Amino acid sequence: MKKLHKAPHNHNTTSILRYFLFFMLSLSLILSLFTLTSCKNDSDNKDSTSTDTQTETETETDTEKETDGPSTSYSDYNLSDYIKLCDYIGVPGKLDLDEISEDDVTAYINSTILSDLSYEIDLEPGTVILPGDKVNINYYGYINGNFDGFEDGEQFEGGTYSLKKGYNLKLGTGEFVEGFEEGIVGHTVGETFDVYCTFPRDYEANEKLRGVSVVYKITVNSAERIAYPELTDEICAQRSEYKTADECRAAIRAKLEEEALYRATQSLGAEIFKYVYENSTVISYPEALVEAEDRKVISLYKIYAENGDMTLDEFIEYYHEMSPDEFYKLLREQSENIVRRNMIFYLICELEGIELTEAEYKAGAERIAKENEMESAEDAISRYGEEAIRKQLLFEKVYTFLAENASLTAA
Repeated sequence: MKKLHKAPHNHNTTSILRYFLFFMLSLSLILSLFTLTSCKNDSDNKDSTSTDTQTETETETDTEKETDGPSTSYSDYNLSDYIKLCDYIGVPGKLDLDEISEDDVTAYINSTILSDLSYEIDLEPGTVILPGDKVNINYYGYINGNFDGFEDGEQFEGGTYSLKKGYNLKLGTGEFVEGFEEGIVGHTVGETFDVYCTFPRDYEANEKLRGVSVVYKITVNSAERIAYPELTDEICAQRSEYKTADECRAAIRAKLEEEALYRATQSLGAEIFKYVYENSTVISYPEALVEAEDRKVISLYKIYAENGDMTLDEFIEYYHEMSPDEFYKLLREQSENIVRRNMIFYLICELEGIELTEAEYKAGAERIAKENEMESAEDAISRYGEEAIRKQLLFEKVYTFLAENASLTAA
């Protein structure tokens, strides 16, 4: 075993439950699958398509229309009767704005305009190694401490590559255990040094190494780096919409600064929304809305139970090691949390007249497609559903509103 691969997370019984609950929550809150699963949304263990007659203000993911019984559409409820919002105007907060450097501008230019003009250069001995460099290394791994089945200082299986040809590794690929590649960055070509790592407790390649601390003695034999030509007026005229290099750099800086402001605004808005969530008071929960959230998870669990030739209760007891009563109690808490969040969201939209225009929807769908490396907005709509995209974009508008009406504090 030459490579010490990062193992995928091994969900335990509690995290499996939270994964599925978070999955269902994400469908009604934001498109957390975007990255996740890059998308993106999976990492945390928490956790449809609208009709042609849907108006711009009916962007509700939680609209299980039923022929009988109470409505499960938030628009059919006077939400002020169910929740009392705290003050959400003037909430203190800091706009944490990333500063755009010349290196940021250059990196963007290299990855776009100059991407297919790149070439590799050999790094001279003594050159500091950077993220993304390709290194040729030899390494020797030793146990660092006393662990069951190992002695301190003992070499362990798969932890050494001593062949003369060396091992080629592009830094940043996540090919090795966490801390290994990061520990090479900042050292120099020709240097020998130690890197300390700890294997994750869910490490699957070798169960004996779970939670074990190790030290690698690494020698960087050689290294290569991707280089790019200098951006010139001629290159700009040929490969971009700009006539000069200065014009190009100025435009890209403006673009990156605009994106940084958007990220900071969304982050602040999300923090304020969390504040509103924690400080608003639920008068009562519309039972039909809570039950609708319950059904989303239960219907998914029934599919998994049937695939495993089990009853629903057997599935719950086997995979979660909890009784059905315990499971349904936890499920109800999660469903109420979702309804609480949605009531706050839709009530703010109602009180502040926040709507999503068709132009905003189309532009947003195109942006989402681009962010997720899809060819068109139609691909994003097909993948995530129109309704989910509309709600994601409407959430962004709510976040922007909250941030723009915050009481900004000094950095």
